[in-house]
Amino acid sequence: VSASVCVHIYSFRNLDLFHQGEYAIAVHAVSLRSKRRAKVLSTFSTPSLTDADDEGDDAHARPRQAARISADGSAFRSNSFYIRFKDERRSIHQGCNLQISLEVSNDFLVEPFDIVFSLLFGEPLHLDNEGKQSTSGFPLTGPLKTVAKQSFTAQISTRTMAGHCWLLFDEMHRCEIDAVAVGSVHHLAIPAALLRDKMEPNVTPGAGTENPPS
Repeated sequence: VSASVCVHIYSFRNLDLFHQGEYAIAVHAVSLRSKRRAKVLSTFSTPSLTDADDEGDDAHARPRQAARISADGSAFRSNSFYIRFKDERRSIHQGCNLQISLEVSNDFLVEPFDIVFSLLFGEPLHLDNEGKQSTSGFPLTGPLKTVAKQSFTAQISTRTMAGHCWLLFDEMHRCEIDAVAVGSVHHLAIPAALLRDKMEPNVTPGAGTENPPS
């Protein structure tokens, strides 16, 4: 079965991150049994309804690294954003549309899959005597690397699924991410032999052929 999944990342809140620096959120999906990775079909960005989601004088600075799809096409990464203070909030409003192939059991149950959210972090670099900074006004940072992960197991029952994801990582990376995932089956291929097994009545050979008692 082929399924479409849409993941929308709404916002980020720093509860008590251990390090200041540049952060981003990455998303991918993988089936639990067959371990197939989803393919990112497209990405999107929606405007925030209010600027109150962002706090701090750098709230509207242009991100140093824009949203992108991974080289192998299996993961999406949001715009990066710089975090300095406790309880800082960032309005993200970005997401991706995924397509994933899932197995179907003999009972027509669709294989579950994991939606994996990764927290990426770029550590500020030590500045020289000139105090070089990026064009956004923040210290230059190293490459973004995965520092924490959180996954949600989903299963498409009947033909659709929907879920609201509140992410809390580990003690070293205490932050909240608000996201929503919806999915649906758009192509279902069932082997003909399996359909025959399910549709044919279960009749014991020779049943009903005996002569009734006189």
